[in-house]
Amino acid sequence: MLGFFPTPYPDELLYSIIARFRVRAAIVSPKMVMEEIFNSRTAAAIVDLPCNLVGLCLNFPIGSKVTPEYLIDKHTLFPIYEPFANQDIARKVYNAMLGSYGGNIHNLFGLLASAVKHPDYLRFCPLCLREEQDKFGEGYWHRLHQIPGVEVCLTHQSILHDSYVKVCKFNKHEFISASDMNCVPKPVEFEYSQKMFNELVGIARDIEWILNNKIMIKNLVWLQEQYIYSLITKKLATAMGRVYQANFIKAFRQYYGDDLLKKLQSTVDENKEGWLSELVRKPRKSFHPLRHILLIRFLSGSVPCFLAQNHTIKPFGDGPWPCLNAAADHYHHNVIKNIEITYCHDTKLPVGTFSCSCGFVYSRRGPDSSPDNRYKIGRIKSFGSVWKEKLKILAQQELSARNIARMLKVDTKTVQKYSNSETHLNSCSNLELEQDISSRKKDEWIKLCEQYSDESVTFLRKLKPSLYTWLYRHEREWIFNNSSQINRKRKSHNQRVNWEERDAQICKKIRQEVTKILSADGKPMRISVSFLGKRLGILSFLEKKINKLPQTKEYLRLAVENIEDYQKRRIIWAVKVLYNENKSIVAWRVKRKAGLGKVSMEINNFIEKIIDGLIIDEVIYK
Repeated sequence: MLGFFPTPYPDELLYSIIARFRVRAAIVSPKMVMEEIFNSRTAAAIVDLPCNLVGLCLNFPIGSKVTPEYLIDKHTLFPIYEPFANQDIARKVYNAMLGSYGGNIHNLFGLLASAVKHPDYLRFCPLCLREEQDKFGEGYWHRLHQIPGVEVCLTHQSILHDSYVKVCKFNKHEFISASDMNCVPKPVEFEYSQKMFNELVGIARDIEWILNNKIMIKNLVWLQEQYIYSLITKKLATAMGRVYQANFIKAFRQYYGDDLLKKLQSTVDENKEGWLSELVRKPRKSFHPLRHILLIRFLSGSVPCFLAQNHTIKPFGDGPWPCLNAAADHYHHNVIKNIEITYCHDTKLPVGTFSCSCGFVYSRRGPDSSPDNRYKIGRIKSFGSVWKEKLKILAQQELSARNIARMLKVDTKTVQKYSNSETHLNSCSNLELEQDISSRKKDEWIKLCEQYSDESVTFLRKLKPSLYTWLYRHEREWIFNNSSQINRKRKSHNQRVNWEERDAQICKKIRQEVTKILSADGKPMRISVSFLGKRLGILSFLEKKINKLPQTKEYLRLAVENIEDYQKRRIIWAVKVLYNENKSIVAWRVKRKAGLGKVSMEINNFIEKIIDGLIIDEVIYK
C-alpha cells in the first residue's frame, strides 16, 4: 500500500499524476515506480487509455476516496472515445482498463488502424505551465492537450507546443513529469489564418465539452440517422437519405479548407470516396472521434447543438393521417394510424399505404413536399364497405353516374364499375361493353393457343402477359379451364422416355469423359459424380434418375474415386513430374507437389513404397 499519492489536478492525465508521484517519492528506477503503483514490474506507462486501475486504487492510502471509475472519467481519454464507439466494444474497453490486461484496448477502439494518429510528443501550453508552477509549485500534463485535433489552449487562446517527452518512449515503463527541462517551447512551423484558428478553437471547445459531460449516444445507427437528416436539411441528400456525395464532399472541403483538413489528418477528395462518405453510411467500422466531430460541426455548428436533436426521417410526416374516403363521416379527419412504407422499384422513392378502419385503403408516392400532399391520393387499393354502401344508396336515388362520382370524389368509370345491375346507371350498356371486351379477349387467347399448340401455358403467358392478366382478373374460371385443356392436350403428345437407350448414351458419354480425365496432362482432377455431371451437363439425371440408369450406375460405382484413390493418383502424377524435372523423389517434395497436407497411414506407406523403389518403375512408365 502506498504511503501517499498526489491529489489530481483539474484535467490532469493519470500518467501525469503518477509522474508527479515518482518525483515526490524520489524513485529513480521506472520499474520500481511500477512495482510501487501497480505491484507489477511489467506494467506499461500508457498516456491515453491505461489499465489495471482497480489494482491501483486498492493500493492507495487508507481513506482515499479516488475510485477507478473517477480516474477513467476525469483523468483518461476514455470519455472522448466512448460516445463514438459500439456500446459492446466500449464496455469491453472499460472493463479492460479496470482489469490488469490492456493489450487489446487500442485495437478494440480501432486506434491502431486509424489514419488519425496520436501526437508523437506530449503537448503543453507555456502559459498554463507557468501559472501552474506559480500556483501549485509544479506543472502537469493536461489530458485535453493530448487529444488529436486539439491544437490550441482554450484558456490562453494560444497554440500548443510539443514537449521533448515522446508518447511512445524507448522505456515503456517510464513516467516523465512536465518540467522546465522537458517543456521548452519550439517555433511554430505551421501558419494559421484567423479563420483556421477560430475553427480550431471551436473544435477544442467541443472536445472539452465531451470530456466534461458524460454524453451517451443511443447507438451508431442513431448517429448516422442524425447525419442523414442534417444532410437532407442542407439539400445534400434526397428526402429519403441518398447522399449527393460529390456535392457533400465539396461543401465539406469549402467549409474547412484543405490546409486545415490536412493538419487534422482528415483530407477528402470529391473524385473518390473516403472516410467522409463511409461515415454517413450504415455503420460497419469505427472512425476516430475527431472525424465525427468535424462532420458534426459542419452539419450543426457544435456538438451540443447536434446532440440536442433527435430526428427521424419521415417521408409522410407524423401521424395520424387523414382518411380520404368521401363517403365516410370522418372524411379529411386525421384518424388513420396505420401506414406501411415501401419503395418504388423504378424511382426508389417511398410509397405510403394508408389503411383506415372504414376499409378505405389508399397509397401515394412520397416524400411530402408540402402539407397539402397529405390530402392527395396516388392510388385507391380498396374502397371498403362504407364507400360501397354509400354508392348503393346514391344509386337507388336515380342519380347519374357523373353526379355520384362527384359526390364520392372518384372517376365516373369507377362508379360504373362498382354499380350492380339493379342501379339506373346505364348498367346494361356497360355490361354489353364488358361482354364485348371479354369476348374479344377470349378469341385472342384461343387463337394464340391454336397458333402455338405445342407450347405450354407459361410460354403463352410470357408471350402475351397483358392478355393473360386481364383474363385472370375478369374471367378467371374460363382461363383456368382453357389452360388445363391446353395442358392435357399438350401432355397427350408426349412420348415416354426410352430409359434403356438413354442409359446406354449417358454411360458412353461418362466413359469417354473418364478416359479424357485420366489421360489429360496437368494436375489430376478427382472423378466424382458431381464433377462428371457438371462437365457433361447431366447432373440432374445422375442425382434424380440414377435408379433408371442401371448401366450408368454400375459404371459410376467402379469409376468414381474415393479420397485415398484420388490422393494416390495425385502422388503418381507428382512423382512423374519430379522425375522428368530431375529432382530427387523424397516424401516432403512429393506431398508438396501433389498438394497434400496431413494424410492417412495408407498414403504415407504408398509414398514410402515409391521412394524405396518398390513400385517406382510402375509409376514412372505407367
